[in-house]
Amino acid sequence: MGTGLQREFKRRTIHSRTTLGDYEMKYIKGVGALAVGIAFVVIAATLFFWMLALGVGFIQGAARIGIWLMPYMAWACQIALLVSFFILAPMALFHKTRGAAAAGFVLTSFVYGILTWVMGLLITMQYWGPVAVVIGLLLFGVGVVPVGMLAAAFHSSWLEVGMLAIGLFLTFGSRMLSAWLVEKYEHRRLQLVVQSYKAAAPSV
Repeated sequence: MGTGLQREFKRRTIHSRTTLGDYEMKYIKGVGALAVGIAFVVIAATLFFWMLALGVGFIQGAARIGIWLMPYMAWACQIALLVSFFILAPMALFHKTRGAAAAGFVLTSFVYGILTWVMGLLITMQYWGPVAVVIGLLLFGVGVVPVGMLAAAFHSSWLEVGMLAIGLFLTFGSRMLSAWLVEKYEHRRLQLVVQSYKAAAPSV
């Protein structure tokens, strides 16, 4: 009888120790997983703020370069406008030079676009700081222009809003005009090809 009680006592003792060991292991694993999760969050946050600091420094440097380049880009924009009105527009009237005019309008659109983008960056930087510029850049890279328009509007700087709006109009208007000219050029070219086939075909 005593031997049976001792065996039962030993069995229960071993079982309780095993159960306690399982609980301890689960506890240790849970604490370890929590520690790993906290470490991951801390490292991710550190990397994020480090990259944000680098981005802010890069943006500030880009803003300084943009301020230095602004007079030259404005001069290039004026030349592009003169070329568009007095050279490309007359060329667009004739079929033989219409393709070259379309290519020229695409090139001028890049001049307008670069100037507008730099203006958007500088205006956003001026009113809302580098963090807003980072947010604008995350919007497919071109978000600094609408963010700059919004920042200027919040500060009632309607002249700057108008300048950015005109820049967008010139940029996308030139590209749309170029696409339209290419379509007209191709349509006219097909008409001439059909006419040449008809002229070369033997009359029945």
